[in-house]
Amino acid sequence: MLQEILSLRNREFSLDRLVEAVNRQIGRAGLASDDERVSEQLDVRTVRYYQTLGVVSKPSRYDGRQAVYGYQHLLQLLTIKVLQTQGLSLAQIQGWLPAQTVESLEAGLARQLARPTPDRVLREFSRPVPSSISVRQARVLAPAPEMPYQPPQTPESTERRAYRLAPGVELLLDPAEVADPNGLARRLKILLEEMS
Repeated sequence: MLQEILSLRNREFSLDRLVEAVNRQIGRAGLASDDERVSEQLDVRTVRYYQTLGVVSKPSRYDGRQAVYGYQHLLQLLTIKVLQTQGLSLAQIQGWLPAQTVESLEAGLARQLARPTPDRVLREFSRPVPSSISVRQARVLAPAPEMPYQPPQTPESTERRAYRLAPGVELLLDPAEVADPNGLARRLKILLEEMS
């Protein structure tokens, strides 16, 4: 499957053709999410929404009034779908996906499509961080895009879960805001262990 994705490297797509190409690859990979809020197939409206959020890059160029998309857009959309099937929310993906290079997206997709494992999702897609750099300097997650995620305001108080990630490091998650709090905490703990 990866060879087919790589064969699209020099192609340009209209928005409709981009959606078709991504959906074809999603079908071939057999990607499916346990979360009923996550659609298995893309549509034009969803791609435009991702662009508005800054998760997917703007079109490469315009041919008259027709937007033209490229290989990077295909990789970004496939990466979003792969990460969503691994349990990551769009808000989690939004923080770092725009900063990823074509090469890092290809490498992450190659590893994930070959052997997807939920505990290695962020580690597989993230660039290595030199141990001589502090976590704050490393910016494992890219800076927030132009339109940062704003969680919905709920008047009701919900039960929050606390996770001990390392000595002196605790994480507080609201299950109403995070799709898979246990999975997220597990992935963050792995990242912290790798950086120390």
